[in-house]
Amino acid sequence: MESPEGFFSTVADLRSHKLFAFQDLGRALPLDQTFFFRLEQFDGKLKEAVRSYLPELAGKHFYVRLERRGFKGRIVSPELERALDRYVLEALAREGTEAQVDFSHPDAVVAVETCGDRCGVGLLERDLMDRYDFVRVA
Repeated sequence: MESPEGFFSTVADLRSHKLFAFQDLGRALPLDQTFFFRLEQFDGKLKEAVRSYLPELAGKHFYVRLERRGFKGRIVSPELERALDRYVLEALAREGTEAQVDFSHPDAVVAVETCGDRCGVGLLERDLMDRYDFVRVA
């Protein structure tokens, strides 16, 4: 597949044909950035990754969702999500624009997934989440 959109379209088609292997697919995310980290580097690397989404988040309603596997008690998901929400709002304000944190009907969700010392980051936009019910955060 050349793009996440192509993959999601294929999965949706296979699910519509009730192909057994795809019926239990809970969710899929377009994570377009990945990196390894040490705990003391995590915040900086994550902010660097999120920075690339600032143009797409300008003027939009959004929130950050972190699904953490590993580092229990050392990476606290709600605290980090709030810190990244603030980071985006402050970075956009410095650029002379704004956005709003909105959990009820966001235009975009910054998805962060960790598994041990690996991290993936992606931007889920409203139209993609509306088209594919399995493209969603936990």
